[in-house]
Amino acid sequence: MARRQFPDQIGRFNKHVDVHPYDTSPEEWARFKSHQKDMRLGVGECFGMPYGMLVPKGWRNLWVAGRCAGTDVLMQGVVRVMPACFIMGEAAGAAAALALAAGCPAGQVEYSALREVLLKAGAVL
Repeated sequence: MARRQFPDQIGRFNKHVDVHPYDTSPEEWARFKSHQKDMRLGVGECFGMPYGMLVPKGWRNLWVAGRCAGTDVLMQGVVRVMPACFIMGEAAGAAAALALAAGCPAGQVEYSALREVLLKAGAVL
């Protein structure tokens, strides 16, 4: 909801928080309704998706995208949809190719090179 942008951004996205109720209690229904009403970005607003969400801590050569990406519960309710998965998948694939060419692990991919590849492919950063 802060509309953050990141120095290692792989894309921009706009979708409301969509976290389903955990149970049928009145408290859960109230939480769900407040998310539906209060957690929407306006027209033209967006948030950035950082490269770091694709690289799990403690792993050398692993990228994750989609529902596996590193987020909190609320952000997972946003980026679990197909358009965001396309953004993450494209960035993970490009980063994997760059890492292979450079002989470096996922966490050491040069962001400037990744940015160049993504921009050339038409990504909106």
